[in-house]
Amino acid sequence: MAKFSVSSPKLATVIAPAILVLAGTTPLWAFATSSNEGVAIEEDGAAQNVAGISVDGLKKKEIKTLNRYLANREAGDARQCIRLRQVRRTATVGDDILIYEMRGGDILVNRTRSGCNAVGGNAIINSTPDDRICNGQIFEVRDPLANIPLGSCAFGEFVQYDKVGSENAD
Repeated sequence: MAKFSVSSPKLATVIAPAILVLAGTTPLWAFATSSNEGVAIEEDGAAQNVAGISVDGLKKKEIKTLNRYLANREAGDARQCIRLRQVRRTATVGDDILIYEMRGGDILVNRTRSGCNAVGGNAIINSTPDDRICNGQIFEVRDPLANIPLGSCAFGEFVQYDKVGSENAD
């Protein structure tokens, strides 16, 4: 039997709650911060990246979201799959960046393949035969209030962001 999961900071109860499982996630919007730690600043004062991820075209709130999760971190190894039961929180940044905070403190960033153009603020509905989501797997994007499908996208690699100066004991 297929399992379903939804990830959205605006998730409304209108999306078929009888068949969807939230996989224990908490929306990020409750954890906004105004810290600028970890943001690379150019001489003209414009932020260019957070932990190596370009902030061009992102809104101030989205940059804060990236910063909250990735300050003092750098890209490490990429994973092909993650287990949904290990996800503590999810967040979306812009139209194509998904952030997963895992139980145990790992932070993983997924850049959707071929630029999704619809992830930000919408529900991600994933059907999977087990509790894993993997690189290349297709998911549906829906407007959470109108319950209208907006298209389909594919997950990219799940890149782990390690704390700067710490060694990851795998």
